[in-house]
Order: sequence, then C-alpha cells, then structure tokens
Amino acid sequence: MRRIVSLLVLLAVGGLLLFARRFFAKQSAPSIPLQFADLPRFKHHALSKPLSLEDYPDDYIDPWSNRASKKKSVSPVASDSLAKKFIKRKVIADKKDMLFQMYLKGMTYRNNKDGGALKNEEETDLSPLGKLERDLNAPWIWNDMIVDPPPIPKPISNKQLKNIEEFTEKQNNIQSTVEKLYSLSSQNLASVQKLTNDLLIQQQDQQPPLSSPDSRSSSTSNEWPVDLKPYSTLPSTPLHLRESAVILILCQNSDLIPLLHTLRQFEDRFNRRYKYPYLLINDLPFTPHFQSKILTSVSSPVEFGVVEPGTWEIPKWINTTVFAQCKKRMEDDGIMYGGSISYRHMCRWYSGLFYKHELMKKYKWYWRLEPGVEFYCDVKYDPFVYMAQRNKLYGFVITLLEIKETIPSLWSLTRVFAEQNGVKGAGLLGFLADEKGDYNGCHFWSNFEIARVDLWDQDLYNKYFEFLDKWGGFYYERWGDAPVHSIFVALTLSKSQVHYFHDIGYKHDDFLHCSTDYELEFTCICPKEEPFDWNIGSCLQRWLMYPEKGIDWDFNKELKPLTKLGSSLSIDING
Repeated sequence: MRRIVSLLVLLAVGGLLLFARRFFAKQSAPSIPLQFADLPRFKHHALSKPLSLEDYPDDYIDPWSNRASKKKSVSPVASDSLAKKFIKRKVIADKKDMLFQMYLKGMTYRNNKDGGALKNEEETDLSPLGKLERDLNAPWIWNDMIVDPPPIPKPISNKQLKNIEEFTEKQNNIQSTVEKLYSLSSQNLASVQKLTNDLLIQQQDQQPPLSSPDSRSSSTSNEWPVDLKPYSTLPSTPLHLRESAVILILCQNSDLIPLLHTLRQFEDRFNRRYKYPYLLINDLPFTPHFQSKILTSVSSPVEFGVVEPGTWEIPKWINTTVFAQCKKRMEDDGIMYGGSISYRHMCRWYSGLFYKHELMKKYKWYWRLEPGVEFYCDVKYDPFVYMAQRNKLYGFVITLLEIKETIPSLWSLTRVFAEQNGVKGAGLLGFLADEKGDYNGCHFWSNFEIARVDLWDQDLYNKYFEFLDKWGGFYYERWGDAPVHSIFVALTLSKSQVHYFHDIGYKHDDFLHCSTDYELEFTCICPKEEPFDWNIGSCLQRWLMYPEKGIDWDFNKELKPLTKLGSSLSIDING
C-alpha cells in the first residue's frame, strides 16, 4: 500500500514540475525583434502557397521556442493541443514568408528612424504572434519612399471559384469560335488571292506591246544616258515601259522555307517596286499549302506549273546500264551530285527545255531564282529595261571554274557541232579557252541568270541542245546547264552583249558576290565574309581583263597556243 501511495506522490510531483517548466518557458520566451536573418530557409516563397511543416529544412531552429523542430515527430492531428500549436505556427510561418517576400522585392522594414525595435510599456503584453501582426501593419520603406505593406491574400471563396470557372469556359468557347472563323477566313482569303492573281495576269496580258530595243528612239525621255552606271539613282520604270519578263523558279514543295526566305529578300530589294510576275514550276503538282504561302509572300501575280510530260525522265536513247555504271563511278569518286538523277534532270531541263514550257511562251525575258539564295543590295533600276536599251542579251553575277570531271567531252563535242554547222565563233570565245585552245572551265553561274528567252529559243541553239542531248552527256557525264549556256553565249555573242551585274549583292551556297564600292555604300549590306570574286576558282579577273572588242578566233581552225599581250589575251591563227 505504501509503495502505491509513494508512486502516486511521485507522479503528482512530476506532473507539477512539468507544468511549471512549460508555464515559465512560455512566459520567458525571448522578445526578439524581427530580423530577416532569422527567417527560415523556406523551400518555396510563393505567397499563394501557405507554408507547412514540410517546407522547413531539417535543421531549422524555431526562434520563438529556442529549440529545433522535429518535423518527423510532429503530427498536427495527434491531439488537440498539437493541432492548435501547428495552426499557430503555420500562421506565424505564413507571415514570416510575407516579410521574406518583401525583402526579396527590395523593401526594408524599419520600426523607427534609427532602425531599432520600438520599446514601450505595451510591448511586454504582446505575444510573438501579436508582434508579427504589429510589424506587418507598420509602414515599409521601398526605394526611400514609405509605402503601405501589401495586403495578405485572402482565400478564394466558392462563389469566386465558380465565377472563375464560368469565365474560363466562356473564354474557351470564344477561342473555339475564333479558330473556326479564322479557318473560314483563310479559305476565303485563298479564293480572293487566286481571283486577284488571275485579274493581274489578265491586266498584264492586255498591256500594249513593247517595242524592241532597236526601234526605241534615242530621244525618249525615259531612256537613260549610255554612260550612266546601273547602280546610280534611277527612276522606277512606268508600267507601260516595262519589259515582258518573268521571275522563273524551278522548285519543289520541300523548298518552301528557303524559298520564302529568298522571296522576302527579293521583294524587299527589287520586285516590290517593279512587280514582275513569278512563274514557279515543279516536277510534281504544288500543294495548296505551298501555293497559299507563296501568294501571301509576294506583291505580284504568281503562276504555278508542272514540267511537261517526258521532260523530267531519262530519255529513251540513254543506255541505262552504261548510265548506272557512270553514275556509280562518279559517286564513288566523290564528285558533287555524281550519284543524283534528279540533278541531271534539272540540268537537262534548264539547258534546253524550260523555254519551251507553255507558261514561258508569252515572255521575252526571264530572271532565274533558286530557293535559298540571298540578296544584299537594293536594285533601284529595272535590269530588263537596262539590258534591252543597251542590246545586252545575257547577264550574270558570278563566274567560276567548272568541275572538269563532269564535262570531259563537252568542249570537243561543241567543236564538232561548230564544224558541222559552220559556226566560227564570236569574239567572246577566247574567254573560255586556255593557252592550248582547250576549254579552261570558266562559265557563268546560271543559278543567277537574266537573259532574253529568244537567246535559247532559236534554231541554232535548239540544234546545239539536241546534238548534245542525243549524245547523252547530261546523264553519262553529268553536264551542267551553266557550261552549256556559257559556251553557246561565247559562240554567238560579243562581250558588249553580256552584262556583269557588279551592283547586285548575291550569295548561293558558299559563293558570295557583294561589292563594297563607294557608290554602293548606302545600297548594300554585305556580310563580313570574303567574296568569292578574287578566289582562286573565280574567273572574274579573267573577265575584267578580257578585251572589250574580243578576240578574232575561227573555232574550226587549228590554233596556235594563246599568248598574253599586256592585260589582254590574243590568239594567232594558221592559214
């Protein structure tokens, strides 16, 4: 019995001691002024997400209780007392988080002028929670201006939440309606653009016929002086004086992105002022998406066509077995496009078939564009009118050496054709010959080409192309259209009939031409890379040195070696 009484007494004394300890610990809690250094290292600081015990670091020390918090052993629902304690600490943590957010935004809290804590008789009666409420309601200093503290966000009521849901649903309905209207408007826009395009083409067809360069009077007010450089400031060509010309592009549906890039530059630099029509031709039909994108990217009429049947396939007279062997050998040797069949189709089409297309027959001039090329200079004059008034038939920007492995027999076959048809050659042929009279590989790069259509659409060139095409060199040897065009130009034209567009900044692949002349200082924006003009593979220096009157050379006669005479080239002929 005594042992039981002693045990009860000990339990009562222990309970009294525990109660007294908690009571005096609460009364003696430190009155610590709020300092940002005392704020806990929270894992997040979003005011819209109140903190919980999980947001405290493991080693966090509560400044109000002077002991480490054991968040693993704290359970807010273990008992009523622990639940109340958890709620109280959560409120304090939320308000601490508010202070920390203001600190991050550059606000500084001051209790008084000196920055110290307020001291008065009523302060001793405030609990830690009361002190925090007092601090939150005090003025704040932000960039030396006293501002009111931001309000503590209130929880969203069920009514507000319902309103938000209704508003969101209305917005979604509006967005869906807008998307449907946009889809319908896009279809209507395509129809309107097609109708406008057809009207522009009809208007162009009804323009008065253009006079030839020979029939134009030299006293016409619109004719420019002969000595005027093309990159000088020139007036825009009136509509009725423009040439019958087209911008010719051979492309595929997969070329849409690079083509849009090129058209944007071409429009900005030239065609937005002159509005020459575009002709796009593909080996397959253009998709509606492709057509709509092109129509919305240019300011002039656009026609879409497909290559004519039989012009984009291996001709029937080509020995497919021999062709396969030649193609494989060139591919194994690493020759550019040596294994490509579509590239051979393209070279053959541009060499002698493009001007026979039904959509090309109504034009006298063309400017060839390639997807992905870039333009760096404003073209402030009409190149077609400029060339027509000076009796120039062919224009280029870059001239370079051809890959000899792709044209081993082209020059010798051309000499055979010239002998059979009595073609002696014009004064420009020496530009393409080396010191032994063989082909030196120079040619005008035809991915930029401005020329008259009838330069190719004539009996002599048609015979020349058919002669080459029957031999099969476009497939057996991978002849390019550039050397084929260049050799015929040199056979039939003089240097005065070929124009070098020095003032047009242009880039294809890694080959750049962009002049830095003083006259073009405010016209061109040239890239920092070096132009190709003075590269070892360029023929521009040879072109500039070639005499303006040309060199007399009978293409059919046996030649002596070419000799250099000063800055020009000369050829001695036997007999």
